[in-house]
Amino acid sequence: MSGEELKDKFSEMWENTLKNLEGFEKPQKAAIKDEIERKLIGSMQNIKPEDAKLTDCDKHVSSIVKQRKCYSDIYCDELLRRIEDHLERVSKMIKFTDTFRVDIAMHILARAAKKFQKMQDDYFHNNNPITILNKQKSTYEKRFLDVYYRRTKSKEFAEELFSSVLKPAMKSSMDNRLGPEIVTKMRESFLSNELSSRRYLHLALLLDLKEKDNAQSYYNYSRDYKTYMTNWVEEQVLKFCNSDNNGETNLNNMTSNIMEEILREFRNAVSTAEQKPNTDIKSFFSEVCDSMKNLLVVDRSTFGSYNLCTESVQNFSNDLKLVVEDLESQLIKEFSSCEGDDVKGRLSKLPLQPHKQLIESILFCGNQCPFCGEPCENGGRGHTEHQCEVHKPQGLNTYRFIDTEKLLCEVCTTNVAGNLKFRDHDTNGEWHPFKDYRSVNNYYASWTIPGDTTLEASSYWRWVSCRFNEELAELSKAKPADIPHSWRKITWEDVKKDLEKIYNKKI
Repeated sequence: MSGEELKDKFSEMWENTLKNLEGFEKPQKAAIKDEIERKLIGSMQNIKPEDAKLTDCDKHVSSIVKQRKCYSDIYCDELLRRIEDHLERVSKMIKFTDTFRVDIAMHILARAAKKFQKMQDDYFHNNNPITILNKQKSTYEKRFLDVYYRRTKSKEFAEELFSSVLKPAMKSSMDNRLGPEIVTKMRESFLSNELSSRRYLHLALLLDLKEKDNAQSYYNYSRDYKTYMTNWVEEQVLKFCNSDNNGETNLNNMTSNIMEEILREFRNAVSTAEQKPNTDIKSFFSEVCDSMKNLLVVDRSTFGSYNLCTESVQNFSNDLKLVVEDLESQLIKEFSSCEGDDVKGRLSKLPLQPHKQLIESILFCGNQCPFCGEPCENGGRGHTEHQCEVHKPQGLNTYRFIDTEKLLCEVCTTNVAGNLKFRDHDTNGEWHPFKDYRSVNNYYASWTIPGDTTLEASSYWRWVSCRFNEELAELSKAKPADIPHSWRKITWEDVKKDLEKIYNKKI
């Protein structure tokens, strides 16, 4: 599509989205949605649901909306990157036209725009001065009557200030710090090896598959490595957070320590503010907030009503410290009491998701070989060439002989060195030489697969092919592979020795 066509397409989508935001449901929008869904169904009818991960984009949008922040262009930039990542992974099985890529991106962005608009509207509504004042109407009225009748209720004012202003700010501060704290503690723990590099993470996944010992897990791993790996890391985070540590879970201990530090810093800030000349409660409390600006983000729009308190700053300061002292244990218990299934929900609401941060820090690629599904071993996202040292038997990624329907035992390097041909969605069902695989499309061209008949699959994958031959064939809707006799002699002890040698690690 030309630049002008893209602009026209975008303008059309944008106008329809804006109109739909006013009425939420209009025939024109439904027609566009149906049209794109028909394209998806028509283009992806041979792709299994687990291969199409575009719903992850909806989950990503929902996680942003839950934070109730002001909209930023960064959200759409990140969404576009995710869409491209998903399409890049799926493109090894199906060829996408540029028009389709634009359509699907516009479809997802249009869905996201509606949610982002509501988030933005809610944000402006909740932060509108009139809305805020209306919420505080009863408080202002009460303060006015107290002043008129010359009533002094310094401790009551302190309790309300803590409850309505400080407590939400402390909760937000703790959430902002909890994610990075979990990441730090996990790296320091016994899991440090598994999460220190792509290499050790890969070994951990192989051992996890062995422990689960079922064909479905191996099938899922080969078909969508990134999703399997992401789920595994998230499982480790949940296990770590739920692990017992001196009678409390790691998560509860971390939240308690963070809250104790916040409260300690708050008491220090109050003591510091007491030493400065403050003529009223508002200036005193502003001084406290300034001292903690790197730790707490306080909504200062609520300060106005507290100016009506006629108590001295010193009395109010003393009462505020007493309130914090009285509520400290209750506050720590309230924020740190989380176990079992509640932990996953608790972590999902954090601004920084620990499992995502751990994955980002390892800087893995996530792209898979278009034939066997083995993940790329190059680090980071910036590289344009993908490769892996040892490929798997292609049958583990559902490749089979057309005439016999039996799964393949050959590895990619062997087929690239020979004269065999293949056909799949990317070749539009046409036969294509393995040795000329780079000419299929850009994704195939990005993979470096040397032709070499001397290389063979690792003992791990040969052992898996033997152990789950029947089950994997059933999952692949194919017939079992003709397993070489030498593969049947491989034991788990043989595999374990090879893994220990390859990864230089005792298993």
